[in-house]
Formats: sequence, C-alpha cells, structure tokens
Amino acid sequence: MCELRKIKQSTNPILPLIKSIKTMKKLLKSYGFNSDMQYFEMIAESFLNGQYSQAKEQFKAMPKADRKQMIKSIMSGNWQTTIDHKQLDILFDAL
Repeated sequence: MCELRKIKQSTNPILPLIKSIKTMKKLLKSYGFNSDMQYFEMIAESFLNGQYSQAKEQFKAMPKADRKQMIKSIMSGNWQTTIDHKQLDILFDAL
C-alpha cells in the first residue's frame, strides 16, 4: 500500500509545482518581497554591482521552475533588464 502511494505521488505532475510555489513563497518572504519579479530584480542588481557570485547563489536558491521562468523572461524580451549575454551564460550554467 505504501509503495502504491509513492507511485501515485510521483506521477502527479502538480506536486512538484506545488512544492516549487511553496519554496519560492518562503524565499520571497525571507527577503520581504511580494513578487518573484522583485527577486529577479535583486539578482540583476547584484550583477550590475559586480557581485557575480552573489547573483549566482541567489539564482541557485530559487526552485528550478522559477530559474527557468527568469531565463525565459529575459530571453523573450518580456522583461527589460540590465543582464547581458555573459551574465545570462552564468545563469544558464547554474540551471
């Protein structure tokens, strides 16, 4: 019975999404932010200030789904940011 429960949980595509949302919410709360965009901006500011290691660590602290969303936002042009190609490569490496 316990094995069946594990199988059902692992095939449910919504569970990782729920975990990601909860984790990102905790991360935002720890910085006093209200949205993921505020967190993305913090990473961009770290790059702007030359704090590449800090930016990379902040990026890696996000759940993978949110990291992908940040990169998609940059690549699609939906978010005008100061992050350049070199910095974007650093984020790709941290995925």
